[in-house]
Amino acid sequence: DLVVVAPATADVLAKAAAGMANDLLTTTLLTARCPVVMAPAMHTEMWLHPATQANVATLRSRGATIVEPASGRLTGADTGAGRLPDPDVIRRAQRLLNEHGLAVPHWPVEYGGCDWSLTQHYIFSRESILAGAPSLSPMGIRMVSHAIMAFGSDEQKNFFLPGILDGSVFFCQGYSEPGAGSDLAGLATRAVRDGDHYVVNGQKTWTTLGQHADWIFALVHTDPDAPKKQMGISMLLIEMNSPGVTLRPIKLIDGGHEVNEVFFDDAVTDAEMIVGERGEGLKIALAGLDAGRLGIAAVATGVIANVLLNGH
Repeated sequence: DLVVVAPATADVLAKAAAGMANDLLTTTLLTARCPVVMAPAMHTEMWLHPATQANVATLRSRGATIVEPASGRLTGADTGAGRLPDPDVIRRAQRLLNEHGLAVPHWPVEYGGCDWSLTQHYIFSRESILAGAPSLSPMGIRMVSHAIMAFGSDEQKNFFLPGILDGSVFFCQGYSEPGAGSDLAGLATRAVRDGDHYVVNGQKTWTTLGQHADWIFALVHTDPDAPKKQMGISMLLIEMNSPGVTLRPIKLIDGGHEVNEVFFDDAVTDAEMIVGERGEGLKIALAGLDAGRLGIAAVATGVIANVLLNGH
């Protein structure tokens, strides 16, 4: 693996080596068990450990095939600066990637992935953004897919993973609430078991692209009497067109509509749609968030590199 350091960091590193600095970034870089490389200013080429350099040419050539198909270049340019691509663009991009066997290269081979290393995944994601490919929604291909693969039932894996893979099943995330953002243990949405179903009541907010989603993976309280609040939280999969599920748009300052409020009023989902064991929802959610961080970082650095190189 590698660490890429911007030129402005050189002075900080020099001071740290001399024992003159002690900030978290410096400490992390100096103690990383991987090469620390100084990247030249205004240059987007990635300088890599020799063991990974050979991957760049291979991944870049495969990426060019993907983002510049014969039917015309597929980009997210029609969405406006700073916004997520339109879901139709995301689905088309994912189908195209899937045709090349690269929709989810970070997934295990048994589920349709390539079982790539973290470094390979990072390089490919970053190169795709540099080449102009639209970023894919991390909700399905990184977050809930990881939860289902690691904790879900065989039925859930067989039902959801193929659709996530080919883009036919679109997920949104139901974590944040008006009174519970970073502190998910304080969420108020409740799910009560009623025979073979759970009945859900509550509200989620800041639900990205929820207006286009087929399903939501939501954290809910299933055991209000648990000794600790976080021990009573479970993850449920709920169909967005279910009776009792209402969505209300939140308009952003630029007039865009990317996020939403989602209300559950006696909404019903099958009991088999609980992921993992009852009360393990917070652990499962955190594992999914960890799985998504690398891809998000790769996209972010790709966007920054594009701005530095091309001014957009």
